[in-house]
Amino acid sequence: MVFEGLVSPAIDKYGQIAATEIIRGFEEACLISDISEQDFIRQIEWKDNTETYKHLHDRIIIKVKEAANKGIIPCVKITEPYNELSITHSHDSNELCHVKSGTMEFLNGFEKSTILNAGEGIIIEHNRLHGALIKSESCDYEIYTIGDLTKWE
Repeated sequence: MVFEGLVSPAIDKYGQIAATEIIRGFEEACLISDISEQDFIRQIEWKDNTETYKHLHDRIIIKVKEAANKGIIPCVKITEPYNELSITHSHDSNELCHVKSGTMEFLNGFEKSTILNAGEGIIIEHNRLHGALIKSESCDYEIYTIGDLTKWE
């Protein structure tokens, strides 16, 4: 099997360094597997708690807008036409998505989406896969980079 066909010949040819590196490789593979499993669990938890993140948007939007108006945090203003698709992606920081006008289908997981109308929004946790599909003739929305969620409550 693997030991006879790969591991043992590598050790015979390269010595102890091969054994050490093979073990290290197995340990790193286990670590990467654990990290990816935890990330998957976190993605599902975020997806399944959509209402919590919509309510958090409602509680902090005024403070977030004030901070953006003072130049403390960045805000990107976006206008997109009907049926525009923002393919799934993630961000390195927590963000707040706020719909100014129109309707957006916020894509937050496999077989999961949330309709956001004018005045509504959601918190996008860092590294969470998401996207958007515009459902109205046009949609104006804002993305605020908010960082640590605890500083807003």
